[in-house]
Amino acid sequence: MNVGFFRNDTEVANLSGAREGCFNLSANISLPKAGTYNITVNTTSGIFLEIYFLDNAVDERNPLPVIEFPTNNSFWKNASLTVHWSATDDYSVDNCTVKLFYVENGSLREEVTYDYPDTTNHTFDVAESSQKYRFQLETVDVNGRENSTGIYLYNDWTPPSISITTTNEKNVSVQWLNLTWNTDENFEINRTEIFVNGSFEKEVSGQSWANISVETNGTANITVVTYDMVNLRDADAVNITFDRSLPYVDVTPDTYFNNAYFNTSDVTFTWVGTDTFSGIAHYEVRMEGSTWTNVGDDTRYTVHNLDEGSYGFDVKAVDWAKNENITHVDFTVDLTDPFVSISSPSQGEKINSSDVEVSWAHAITQL
Repeated sequence: MNVGFFRNDTEVANLSGAREGCFNLSANISLPKAGTYNITVNTTSGIFLEIYFLDNAVDERNPLPVIEFPTNNSFWKNASLTVHWSATDDYSVDNCTVKLFYVENGSLREEVTYDYPDTTNHTFDVAESSQKYRFQLETVDVNGRENSTGIYLYNDWTPPSISITTTNEKNVSVQWLNLTWNTDENFEINRTEIFVNGSFEKEVSGQSWANISVETNGTANITVVTYDMVNLRDADAVNITFDRSLPYVDVTPDTYFNNAYFNTSDVTFTWVGTDTFSGIAHYEVRMEGSTWTNVGDDTRYTVHNLDEGSYGFDVKAVDWAKNENITHVDFTVDLTDPFVSISSPSQGEKINSSDVEVSWAHAITQL
């Protein structure tokens, strides 16, 4: 007779030519994974047929725990934390244990064990304070095999802080401003938003600087707002003057004019200057061909001990945005008196007329 061995209705072994009445038959049947199988033995001889049901459990692998919610490195701001989980096993999961640890000192805050799958979530009560936690899920199957997994979690109650560190010279002559700042956060900064005069300009993340474009001259209010991972925030603001126009400067017109003559070796110049947006920072002066001298905000300067000759004098106005403008005047120093001599009438000459014609000669050294 033939004897067939079936695993869940699939023939996995066959013995042919077995003698009828023989009850000592065997076959090797492979079980691909742990679980419950129906092992069926069919004998067909037209006379003899019996079916045997064997319950065979083979468990060679650990259970697999899965934390469904939250994800690793999640942030939240709450006095409670709810976790959800699942678990699988080749045979059957018996129970799950949830644990919550303080990362700072490694101590265990809470531990609870649940039958699986009766309970698949748990809510921890936590303090209303910033804290980093480790959540651990431990599973045990019916055969005593164990496995665990864990994630890190951040309960954030502390807002970040931000301080703009852009240079104290808050007047710029360029369209693009490189704005910089410092932030402090107990966990992680999420993003930083920048506003110009109340309007959103841009958002950046992972950096503490940004290039800001302001197209018009004038003072702009720039506000920087930083957010952490739970949207706690802090802001800082600065007023920056954008000035791309040149200052105005001119030697005082009612005092001196270009190509003027002076009969003194000490010449004093005065001037006026204005700047619409950032203001005059300082003035600089020089004799043509020499180096500049910073005279601060003075608008008067005297050049001493000049010889006879022609000179040039420059005044430079510099505004707080470092824009510059220069005005120039030429002048001549003439220290020599002109020569003049009366040629007619002569010295002591007597004239018998009421009309006297006088003539003279002169010589001028032209400088």
